[in-house]
Amino acid sequence: MILLGEVMLEKRKDGEYGVMGKGWRKGEGVLLGVGIGTGRIGGREVGVVWGGFMEVMGKVM
Repeated sequence: MILLGEVMLEKRKDGEYGVMGKGWRKGEGVLLGVGIGTGRIGGREVGVVWGGFMEVMGKVM
């Protein structure tokens, strides 16, 4: 959707598309940061609680 907003900005030269794309970029940055943080925490918890499972899955990955 961000790419669509940027393409429409270039095609139609309408500043509203730029504002829309900028808002989406900020939102995506926040979601990415939260996702990375929770993923690292979740991976650590799984490794601690189910050590045997992670030993097997580590070899598979």
